[in-house]
Amino acid sequence: MIEHHIDLLSGLRTALDNLPSYVYIKDSKSRYVYANKHTLDLFGCTAKKLHLADDSNFFPPDIMETLRKVDLKVLLGESTEEEIIVDDG
Repeated sequence: MIEHHIDLLSGLRTALDNLPSYVYIKDSKSRYVYANKHTLDLFGCTAKKLHLADDSNFFPPDIMETLRKVDLKVLLGESTEEEIIVDDG
């Protein structure tokens, strides 16, 4: 039974890593606990470096504030679709 769940999770990770979208999961303290390969490439880090990091590791303060508002909506069970543009230059 455990092996079956491990296989399912491995397959899910493979599927998410092959999506051309940014997929990530944060905990209730807005710390990253998972990101697919596309997101890790965007952040320029490994899964190990990302684990339990917060937005301050990857974004300027004004973007962090916007992301926190989005996180709070999600934690309240609200739907949200946001497009956040970061000026990197």
